[in-house]
Amino acid sequence: MMPKMSAHAGQAVALALEPPSPSGTALFYKPISSVWEGSDNGLIAVMLIFYPTIPPTPILDATYNAGRFWKGSKRQVTSMDIDSQYDPDIVGDNRDMQGV
Repeated sequence: MMPKMSAHAGQAVALALEPPSPSGTALFYKPISSVWEGSDNGLIAVMLIFYPTIPPTPILDATYNAGRFWKGSKRQVTSMDIDSQYDPDIVGDNRDMQGV
């Protein structure tokens, strides 16, 4: 199923699939605003429900740093960063990821 896009008053809006209706027959789309006012992990949670065509697990974050983006997330994330002070799972440069 292709994601639908819409624009309202000059604002692009991605439309996210919602669960079936109570009758179980119809699917609805709920707008995801192009301006997100929630947390980073809230946004990624919504995006990982709507966009992937395969289950998004495991996740490799090749720019992990201190992992602020994933705070509060229940997703399985493998951390990678060039800076070992952040104690990533993989110390490496995301511009050269041979063998990762």
